[in-house]
Amino acid sequence: MNEFELLLQNLDEVLQRKNLQNYQRLNEPLPEDKRDEFFRELDILDHNFATLFSWKNGYDLDIFTKERCQICQFGSFFSLRFIAHSIAINKKEPMWGDYFIPILGDTAGDSILFCNKKGRTYGKLYLFSVSLLHTDPVGYFDSLSSMVETIIEAYQQDALTYSAEENWLNVNTGKYWEIASNINKHSKYWTIKKWP
Repeated sequence: MNEFELLLQNLDEVLQRKNLQNYQRLNEPLPEDKRDEFFRELDILDHNFATLFSWKNGYDLDIFTKERCQICQFGSFFSLRFIAHSIAINKKEPMWGDYFIPILGDTAGDSILFCNKKGRTYGKLYLFSVSLLHTDPVGYFDSLSSMVETIIEAYQQDALTYSAEENWLNVNTGKYWEIASNINKHSKYWTIKKWP
C-alpha cells in the first residue's frame, strides 16, 4: 500500500467515526473498466487521481434535491459522471481553463479543481468560488495527498464537526485555516490573508 492509499484508508476510518451519514452517501467505486474509460475520456494519467476514485466514486451532486453530502468545507467529492458533465458544461460556457478538472464542490458554485496541465502546477488543486469571489482559480491544496491530509486533520482537531441533529457540517474557520495553511505551504490562497 502506498502513502496515498494509506491516507485514504485513514480518511475512510475518520469519516466513518465522525461523519457517517455523509460518508454513506458516497458512491461505491465504479468497476475498473468503467473508471478507466472515464480517465481516458478526460485524459487523466495521475495515479493518485485514479486511486481516489477506486476508493469511492464521489457523490452525484444535484442542486434540485434537499439532500446534500458534506465531507469537507466545500461539500463533497464529485462522482466521475458529474465531473464529465461539469467539463462538458465548461467547454460550452468556460468558467475556468480547460486543463482543470472539478473534483470537489457544493451547490453554491464553489469547486476544487485538479490541474491536469503538464508542468510545475500539475496535480495542484485550485479553488474556484463564486461565493468567495475567487472566480480566477487560486491555489488551495498543494496536491491530492495534502487535500486528504487536511481533511483528516480538520476532523481530528474538530475544525470539521458533523451535527446529525442539524444534518450540517460545521467548520471552525480559524482552526481550519491554521491546519490548511500549515499543510499547504505552496498554495497561494493561504498567503492572501491571515486568519482572523
